[in-house]
Amino acid sequence: MGADQLTGLVNLQSFNVEKSERQLLRQRLANALDDAKNYGVKTGLMLTRNDNNATVMLTSWEEPQQFERWETGPGYEPLLKYSAPGPANIYFHDNFVMDED
Repeated sequence: MGADQLTGLVNLQSFNVEKSERQLLRQRLANALDDAKNYGVKTGLMLTRNDNNATVMLTSWEEPQQFERWETGPGYEPLLKYSAPGPANIYFHDNFVMDED
């Protein structure tokens, strides 16, 4: 039986912009997620809903310090105008065991 350990930080941010700003926000999110690779991001996703202009960015990191360096770096700066105070950061640690049945 194998075992995997999952540890890290998950950041979830939601953005709701007017239709006229949607394309610019998506481009800035794509650029920021590409930049996050330089800081060690494990997962970076951008999800959108066209019916209500909502866009969500989800990132996961091995270490909270990686996220903090990215969040204060130049690649993240264009997102600051869209961000509400206090993004949702969740630190998690869990152990997973492979079920061989």
